[in-house]
Amino acid sequence: MKDVVRKIISMSLGQIFKSKKYRNVQASQTHAEKFGHTLVNIVEDNLYEGILEQYIGKPIIIELSIPNAGGDSWEARGILLDYSEQFITIINKEHECEELYIIDKAEDKETEDYNLEIINNKIKVTNKSESLLVIKNCKSKVIKTESILLKGSYLQIPIEKDMKLLIRKLKTVDAIIPRDLGKIRHASV
Repeated sequence: MKDVVRKIISMSLGQIFKSKKYRNVQASQTHAEKFGHTLVNIVEDNLYEGILEQYIGKPIIIELSIPNAGGDSWEARGILLDYSEQFITIINKEHECEELYIIDKAEDKETEDYNLEIINNKIKVTNKSESLLVIKNCKSKVIKTESILLKGSYLQIPIEKDMKLLIRKLKTVDAIIPRDLGKIRHASV
């Protein structure tokens, strides 16, 4: 689409510069094409501005592409809080927990939602569920935050003495999503 717009602009400018009114202007087709490319790039760089403005505070669904997951995607649902050229921020009023798992010993385990695997003094947690899994190591001196796993993704955690993992299965989460990974599929005004 960009190439078509560039071509139209360059052809239009070329015709303008050929007219009697601009006959004395030293502009070739090459200059017109360069100007067309520059104009399209300026418009394209600022295109995100204002497009989503009407959806701020409204429910949206973003299809999030999962890198290195063989084309898998995940739908993020929430209220559009803010956006920029690079990111979309969504929030949710409720963070409904579908399931809560407590892991208090490092061992291989498989459930319908996740796999636990012991590999080189680490526990590998892999999400098998369509929902999000939020992992928190409650007694860790190393990991103090929660990690979110999408379907097919995994997290390796060093095994510590008296470790206790909380695994929550969630439908919704607040998120800042890179624009190049997320596409808005539904928005309501």
